[in-house]
Amino acid sequence: MRVRHRIPSIFNLSMVDVLCCALGCVILLWLINLREAKYHEESAEEEHHRITNELANIRADRDKTLALKRQLESQVEALQEEKSDLQRELNAKQAEAADLARQLKISHQRIVSLESDLRKRSKHYEAERARAEALEKELRQSEKRGEKETARSRELAAELAAVRLRIKELQATADLVPSLQADLKEARQQYAAEKALASALEKEIAKRMRDLKDADKTLEELAASQRALQRDKEARDKEMAALRQQNKALQSETARVRAAVEKRFAGITLTGRRVLFLIDMSGSMDLIDENTKAPTKWADVGNTVVRLMSSLPNLEKYQVIVFAEKPAFLFASEEDWLTFHPQSTPEHVRNTLAKITPKGGTNMYAALQLAFRLRAKGMDTIYLFSDGLPNLGEGVRPEMLNTLSEVERNNQLARHIRRTLQSNWNRPLPGQPRVRIHTIGFFYESPDVGAFLWALARENDGSFVGMSKP
Repeated sequence: MRVRHRIPSIFNLSMVDVLCCALGCVILLWLINLREAKYHEESAEEEHHRITNELANIRADRDKTLALKRQLESQVEALQEEKSDLQRELNAKQAEAADLARQLKISHQRIVSLESDLRKRSKHYEAERARAEALEKELRQSEKRGEKETARSRELAAELAAVRLRIKELQATADLVPSLQADLKEARQQYAAEKALASALEKEIAKRMRDLKDADKTLEELAASQRALQRDKEARDKEMAALRQQNKALQSETARVRAAVEKRFAGITLTGRRVLFLIDMSGSMDLIDENTKAPTKWADVGNTVVRLMSSLPNLEKYQVIVFAEKPAFLFASEEDWLTFHPQSTPEHVRNTLAKITPKGGTNMYAALQLAFRLRAKGMDTIYLFSDGLPNLGEGVRPEMLNTLSEVERNNQLARHIRRTLQSNWNRPLPGQPRVRIHTIGFFYESPDVGAFLWALARENDGSFVGMSKP
């Protein structure tokens, strides 16, 4: 295997200036991203507290509304019972009033009958007395006239005796007049009492009817209040449901922001829904330098990929391409997006990478060319993991291979990749955003590597971070 990293023959102040600027940009971007993440987390927490307090207030209002509803229901039940009692009492009073009306009618008929009978008996008595007096007078006259009138006198005497007998009978009846008058007086008093009671009952019935109307009105008002409370309760339940949903969304957002802050990866902006992880597996990815093997470097690469993958808050679909002299998809489903499962995908990727032994050169041009086939399928972000410059691929004419040094050839290949990205692969397209490229450099000693990876990220709206030596 040919080692591709060598310390440049010329190390000047311009290169130091470039590195210092790059380091300053990385630190500035890291600080900006950190501040923005903290701001989003604080805003989400404030909104979460506000909604929690508002939800507590709504719950308190709902409890008050429910208590008022129960109170109104108790009042409705009490009024219903009172209305039933009033209705029963009114029915009893109405029955009593009807009975009194019948008694008044009977008493009135009796009084009328007694008064009529008394008047008839009085007239008959006066007529009989007048006739008796007339007969006595005629009898005395007959006695004075003598015997001639004896027969007539006897007739008059007999008639007089009969009249006196009738008068006696009428007198006996007249003796009953005080009793009849007393009965009449008692009947009139009873009639007056019953009439007064009937009037009182009518007033009581009218009062009970007004009470019933008031009770019905109160019941209608309570029913309206209960319906209003029910509508208010339903509205508050809907509002609580909406607030719960909003609160849940805010909790998710807070958790997402907190996770993004806690899991941030050295200042790289954690973006992407459809993300491609482009991993260099050339021979140098298992070396510190051309003479020193790094026992844990490739394992660290896998751990870094998994850590970064687990940190992406919006990751939905992913794909992994590994490359050395040729690129290949890590999994069999080439050019198809794989669904990201937070519990299983990172470990599956780690285990699959662990089975690879890095070897060969670095054809980064072919790797990016394969990667950008996914742009038409919605790819929005690439994370590139590498430790050096490209040393294979398009960008150098065959006749120049023997005239260029290794450093010059590698730099020319790197510049060709950058130009191709700008002019072809990642050029602006109508209605399609550019793909964001983030670069992660592993354990490199040449400053040219850092400069290339930093420029590649900067020109494609991404971030660059260099990993320290193991």
